[in-house]
Amino acid sequence: RRPAPQRGRVGVHPETDAKGIAPRPLLRLLPPPELVSPEIGTRFLGTDQPVTLTWKPVKELAEDEYYLVRIDYNHVESNPLVKYTTRETQFILPESLYRQPNCNIFNWRVTLMRQTGLDKNGQPEGDPLSFNSLYWYVEWLYPLGETPFIRRCPNEQF
Repeated sequence: RRPAPQRGRVGVHPETDAKGIAPRPLLRLLPPPELVSPEIGTRFLGTDQPVTLTWKPVKELAEDEYYLVRIDYNHVESNPLVKYTTRETQFILPESLYRQPNCNIFNWRVTLMRQTGLDKNGQPEGDPLSFNSLYWYVEWLYPLGETPFIRRCPNEQF
């Protein structure tokens, strides 16, 4: 036998006023950049071959537009995030990231941005023009026997 419908059980909250007006219109964002390569989870060993991240262009860039590439990686109990900007549809992971204490997993995503100014380091900063891309990752491993730092990864599977 089916249970009886639960009518009248939903509470109305008179203190909620949904008649407000947004302070500014919501952004109409373009579709996200489509990540192309390397395939999610691709494994790289050492620095003999560059790790090149590529994506499809969202549109032809205007003078004040750029791609924001966010890279994060785990180590100990933190998840450092680094940001890079480019007008290209590819980005080579810097070897300096490989040399940072890490757990060999580098997550990345890309967003099309419109520059509104410069940050304290002189790098472009701005507002998103597209949604964020999907979140992909690569494994960037050290050759057997090469360990330049003590690995302290929060997730033991790495």
